[in-house]
Amino acid sequence: MMKLPKWSLLLFLAMFIVCPQKLLAQTFTLPGQVSSLPAWWGCSAAGSIVTCTGYSDWTNVRNIAVSTPVTLRLNAGAMNGANVNVGGNAANLTIELINNTSLSVGSDSHIVANIVAGNVYATGSNIIMTGNHVIQGQMSIGANAQVSGTVTAGSIGIGSNSTLTGNLSATNTLTLGSGSTANGNLSGGTININNNATANGNLSATGNVNLSQDSTVNGTITAGGNLNANTTGIQIQGDISVTGNANLGPGIQVIGEVDAIGDINMNSNGYIDGNVSGNNINIGNSAVIDGSVDSNGQVSNQGTINGNVNSTGPVYTDNGTVTGYVNAPNAEQVANTGNVGGPVCDQNSNEGPCSGGGSGVQFYHIEHSGSALTCEAASIIVRACADLACVGGVDLTGAVAVRASGITEYVSTGSFGNSAAAGLSLPITTPGTYTLSLDSVPVAASDPVQCTGGCQLTAVDAALFWQDIPTQTAGSPFQVQLDAVRADTNTGACVAAVQGLTQIDVSVTCLDPDSCFDDGVLLSAESSPASEFPAYTAVPVQFDNSGSAVLEMDYADAGRIRLHARADIGQLVLSGVSAEFVVRPATIGIDVTNPVTYTTGVFARAGDDLQVELSALTSTGHITPNFGKENQPAALTLSTLGNAVVPEDGTDGSVQILQPFTWLDDGIFSSSQIRYTEVGTAVFTAHAVGMDYLGTGNLTAQSDATGRFLPWQFHVDNAWVEPACNVMDDIFTYMDQPFVMTVNLSARNRDQQLTLNYPDTATPAVLRLQARDAAADLVLSSRLSPSAHVPVWAQGLGILSAAEVTLTKLPDNDVDGPFESVSLAIRVDDGLEEGPHVPMADSDFREADRDCTVDCDAVLFNEEFRFIYGEMVLADTYGPETESVEVALLAYFWDGERFRRNTADQCTSTEPDNLEIILNTDGLVTIPSGYPGQLSNGRSLYGSLLWTAPGAPGFIRFMFLAPEWLKSESADDNNPSATAEFGQYGGHDRVIHWQDMH
Repeated sequence: MMKLPKWSLLLFLAMFIVCPQKLLAQTFTLPGQVSSLPAWWGCSAAGSIVTCTGYSDWTNVRNIAVSTPVTLRLNAGAMNGANVNVGGNAANLTIELINNTSLSVGSDSHIVANIVAGNVYATGSNIIMTGNHVIQGQMSIGANAQVSGTVTAGSIGIGSNSTLTGNLSATNTLTLGSGSTANGNLSGGTININNNATANGNLSATGNVNLSQDSTVNGTITAGGNLNANTTGIQIQGDISVTGNANLGPGIQVIGEVDAIGDINMNSNGYIDGNVSGNNINIGNSAVIDGSVDSNGQVSNQGTINGNVNSTGPVYTDNGTVTGYVNAPNAEQVANTGNVGGPVCDQNSNEGPCSGGGSGVQFYHIEHSGSALTCEAASIIVRACADLACVGGVDLTGAVAVRASGITEYVSTGSFGNSAAAGLSLPITTPGTYTLSLDSVPVAASDPVQCTGGCQLTAVDAALFWQDIPTQTAGSPFQVQLDAVRADTNTGACVAAVQGLTQIDVSVTCLDPDSCFDDGVLLSAESSPASEFPAYTAVPVQFDNSGSAVLEMDYADAGRIRLHARADIGQLVLSGVSAEFVVRPATIGIDVTNPVTYTTGVFARAGDDLQVELSALTSTGHITPNFGKENQPAALTLSTLGNAVVPEDGTDGSVQILQPFTWLDDGIFSSSQIRYTEVGTAVFTAHAVGMDYLGTGNLTAQSDATGRFLPWQFHVDNAWVEPACNVMDDIFTYMDQPFVMTVNLSARNRDQQLTLNYPDTATPAVLRLQARDAAADLVLSSRLSPSAHVPVWAQGLGILSAAEVTLTKLPDNDVDGPFESVSLAIRVDDGLEEGPHVPMADSDFREADRDCTVDCDAVLFNEEFRFIYGEMVLADTYGPETESVEVALLAYFWDGERFRRNTADQCTSTEPDNLEIILNTDGLVTIPSGYPGQLSNGRSLYGSLLWTAPGAPGFIRFMFLAPEWLKSESADDNNPSATAEFGQYGGHDRVIHWQDMH
């Protein structure tokens, strides 16, 4: 082998030192290619374990892949701008730092691996990390990062505008940066949620939890220290439990209960929708608590407490309001303020309702049918009501006595068994009209007794008696037994009053609402429409020998009602009134529409303002018109969670009720601003407001599957292009030469949160490239190949890793260019007909517009690129037959007028094995020689390409197997060719003068 001159070896080493990234910027597949890694990293493989004992700097090693599950053990290392196992599964790669040393992760890195380390410093921007992380010390994440997986560390710091999917656990401090979103539970010593950050999970701290301005927590908060939420715009949707103090800033919104061992300091204009308990409780001006307050210290209230107050210390309400009772030691002072709606007392160690004057009982309500038989005890129910509508009750223990006063006196006793209702039987044996009252109660009420339909009860010897009627369903037929009963004149026992009676009169009274539907009564008895009391309707019946008849009834409305019956049997008119009972709607109709129209199969984007109508329906699908007209009007709303059905096992999205449901028409409630935060198809759940309908429990129904929902926007989170030649300032790509593109995308909802269900179908969005040369004002998109790419999508993240793209030459290799300032842009296409429907966030490019300002549909790469038409040229060579002859390989490009040598080409490989003889008439024995190298200033290095000495004169014709992008249509086999002459050179027969044009 020929010995190389010293200067050529030095030049080769100099190129390696100046341009190491070109030697390393490639893909390594582990464990198979471990030997290709730099020797000074000290890497070796033992089965599936790769160990690097040196400092391994993976900077600009763009692609690291694994062929089998691998454990990569590093002594110390850095990964800057690296793609590690992208498109793979984190379970297939574990990165361990030997002796718990540190790992540095720089900007634009994308790592899919489980990591075990002493510290991880991922402080660059636009980092994507997928996998579980166990860190002994500090885990630092930079801005605009995306981290998927659980993180356990000594301390965790998250930069601004990052997204984390998974639970975070820190022994010491955990900080969520401004504008960041954590979609998992957070636990730590101290937890800091910075400005505009959102935590979609539970927070648990052994120390303090600190919330900054406009931060949001959608989960419970538990703290061993204080909750410091002192600034404005904070929202918490979950219960709060702290060992220390709860400091709640102006305008705070808490959807849950607040429990503190220390003090609770609630600033002005705040809102808590649950109960509050703590030591000293201070409620600021115009603040509202929709629950009760329990204090182990004192209460200072300048706002509104829509509940009761129990306090072991004084309660100050001079500038505030309490709608319930106050049980506190300064009862007299509180009572004098006039801002307490319920009773005021100082009893029961200030725990529970006042006894003997402040029980929390607004009034007692006596329920009765209005009539009674002298042969049978009347059924009476006494309720302890906590509010004027008697929706809430007060659980009591103790006896209650009911007195009937009339011709004579009757008293009967029942008992509250730790409940809000007591039942008793009241026998009245003498006919007449009686007034009902309460003789004794367990605790006093604030207001007088009320009775169903008045406190008058009429006792008769004969009547039509309705058996108890349970809760019914609107539109569903039900049977009621009606007995014709009289008192036996001899024994006083109840016996049949009539037999064979074939007709009675029936009517109905609407109690709640207090009138029946305006357009007519919707009760039918034995298929005959019944009238509203006091009018009656005759219906056919058949009383048997025991004086009983069964009536088929149907009520096509909702509410609390009572039935009336009357029968004329000659000299005696029998009548009877049933006990009140409730008829509930059978279901809720859910109609979800979108004012925005998309293509077939697409319903909405995740964030569209939907119009939703909720209807209280009978079992036959008709509206119940009285629903919503109750004394305390019932209403319908949606659950705040939508159940995902596509994809299967998908993430349930949030239902955002931006405009509350309001009464639209009889039995119908509507909202025109409902948003769903996920993609795919979901089922929505409707229910009664307050989870109860007239004391009979909740109404609930599910919608049909609603969708498909698309993302609100596609985001380009990170993107870069590697030109084919990128050495110092010489940056370009030949036409037809592949260049590498990596893009990280995300599908987001209107709140800029990841839509974790995307892709919800098997045909996710594709990425399309656009190109335009500004200098030539020419659209080049059609010459990008391939123009469309399919990212790997999972949980709202799309990854296109190291995809090869070319800007193709013209057909037939016609020469054009150069294109000196090519803008490349990304457009994500949802692939739907009449689409795309999902726009690009921050779009700033459109191929048809030179200067896009509106209707942009793509996102530019941050830099411009240079593309040139190139050809490879060989120069003829000669020399004595006793020595190797030099081969000069050159790269040329079209400058718009002529071909010139491309002095910017420092990248094209020159392999001696690519030299081939195509003509050897002299039979010379010569082979290619030299060393693998690269062009320098567009020319092969001296000594890198040679033909060995043949030992005899003669010539050969040879070619170089050029890369596709440097082939020429006019050359042999499209490859450059030349002659090599050995011996005395006599010149070329047809060439007078040679000149190398530089």
